[in-house]
Amino acid sequence: MSCHLIETANAAAKAVAPGAILPDPAREALLAALADETQAAETCAGRIAVFGDVSPFAKHLKAKRRRVAALATLARAYGIAVPKGPRASGQAPATGLEATREAACIAGIAAETARLARYQAALIPAAADAPALAGLFDALTARTRDRHLPALRRALSETTGIPDLHGHHGHGHGHRHGPGGCGSGGCGHAPQH
Repeated sequence: MSCHLIETANAAAKAVAPGAILPDPAREALLAALADETQAAETCAGRIAVFGDVSPFAKHLKAKRRRVAALATLARAYGIAVPKGPRASGQAPATGLEATREAACIAGIAAETARLARYQAALIPAAADAPALAGLFDALTARTRDRHLPALRRALSETTGIPDLHGHHGHGHGHRHGPGGCGSGGCGHAPQH
């Protein structure tokens, strides 16, 4: 099975001229995204160690590893060294992981919402002068919004028995509900009626 994200990264890397140098803001954004996605993968691995190979953490670990691979591919195309091994994120090891799957889903939703906001507010604008990187960031943002957040919300709903009020149930894709809407990471709670 081919991964669209990896294909996007490979195409972006091929478009980078030999010896091309990323402008400093784009380089910093790429390294920040790489560290963040690596840390997220490490956290997913920690959750699997606690809860077992269960949804959504097992799928998210695979997805996070693809995200890291895609970012690393583009970094290498620009001649940027990619950290390797455990703790490649440069962050402290994941400690104090959540005691319940429900708490892990809530923490995951908060982290993915923050990640989406960071891409939209800081990383994508920093990559404005690097179209290949901006395109990859757009793809990562779409996957967070359309796949990761809905999967975590569904898992939380299954765990708590409380219906998922964020739209499009059980099909693996979220919906954007206008500016600041649920699919854009704009709400972290059920709407008040």
